[in-house]
Amino acid sequence: MFTFVRLVECGAEDFRYGLAINRIRGYYKELAGDQADLFLLSGHDDGRGGFANAAVPPGERTQYFTFASVVAVINSVVGGSAIAIGLGVFPDTSLGLAPGVGGVAAIVSVVVLLRHAERLLADRTGGHEALYPSPPSAGAPNSS
Repeated sequence: MFTFVRLVECGAEDFRYGLAINRIRGYYKELAGDQADLFLLSGHDDGRGGFANAAVPPGERTQYFTFASVVAVINSVVGGSAIAIGLGVFPDTSLGLAPGVGGVAAIVSVVVLLRHAERLLADRTGGHEALYPSPPSAGAPNSS
């Protein structure tokens, strides 16, 4: 669990560092004037700008394919297996019940951990005012 939480925190830190770098890039783009097109990456220091530089479309950003999610799945499978093995020790438990309960516990655990990661990321990456916000995209509200 410590590894999972720390990986979520590292992801939030990486995101904030990316926004900080974008802020510096935005400032340099202002200084560059008509040569600003030499910068290949965005200088927008909001969520959309950060995800654009990471080549993640804003509508597809998700925590499902991160190292923290991998650890969450492994923890959940190990925990669910432990529950199934623990229930299998009792002679009155049917062979179908123990794996079923363990599987349900693993699925519930993954869902709870991923929701916790979303809340933790929202808490750790919010509260920052963009100096160089992304322009509104066609048909989408301007949100980060």
